[in-house]
Amino acid sequence: MKTTLHLTSATQMELPKDFCARKKIGKGSALRAVEIGGGIFLKPQEEPTLDELRQVLAEAGSLAGDQSPEEEALVQGLIKEYRVEKRGGK
Repeated sequence: MKTTLHLTSATQMELPKDFCARKKIGKGSALRAVEIGGGIFLKPQEEPTLDELRQVLAEAGSLAGDQSPEEEALVQGLIKEYRVEKRGGK
């Protein structure tokens, strides 16, 4: 598919709905922009797999130990932000 995208004054752009549907891109989706020669290649940024998340947690250390109230609040806040962004607050 080829199309022309226009930037707003805030340097934002809107992708065609049929394109987003085919590529499963929705509100809050991340796109990776890569410069290639004189052009820009956009690719949907895939969410990490369960195995990738497990690896990150293993490298970061266990969360099973005691956490400070600040650490717990940070984790809960990040979970809430993710849910609002990805799932409409559910």
